Order: sequence, then structure tokens, then C-alpha cells
Amino acid sequence: MVLALTKTVLQQQMTQATHMFKSIGAGLFGKMQEFDMNPQTIADGILKLVEMEKGTRPLRCPLDAIAHGTDIEFINARADIKEKWLANYSN
Repeated sequence: MVLALTKTVLQQQMTQATHMFKSIGAGLFGKMQEFDMNPQTIADGILKLVEMEKGTRPLRCPLDAIAHGTDIEFINARADIKEKWLANYSN
């Protein structure tokens, strides 16, 4: 009985997880269609990184239009906060 109950619960969770995954995928692909994401943008971004001088490549390099620049803002804010944190622990 316990095994059957566990199997039923697992099946329900798998169904729910599958539904959630499909919803996320549909949202992502919907945004890609909405913003007409061009694979050339990715290729240009990779080329730019490859051509950068060694030691100057950024840790993160967002290439999408969906975030409207907020991804870059987030990356920069996080880097600023890390710098402050490191300064506090380094002194």
C-alpha cells in the first residue's frame, strides 16, 4: 500500500513538473518569437569575446534583447556589491 501511494505521489509530481517545464519553455520561446531573436547576435557576441585581449573578457556577457538591458544592470550591481563586500573582508 505504501509503495502504491508513493508511486501515485511520484506520478503526480512528475506530471506537475512536466507541466511547469512546458510552461517555462513556452514562455521562453514565446519571448524569442516576440523579440525575433537572431542567431547572428549570438555569433557576433562569441566573436567579440574571442577577439578580446586575454584577461579582459567579462565574467558574464548577456546577448539577449528580452531583458531590455536590465540583465547588464543586474550584473554591474552585483559586481559593485561584491567589490564592497570584498573590501570589508580584506581590510
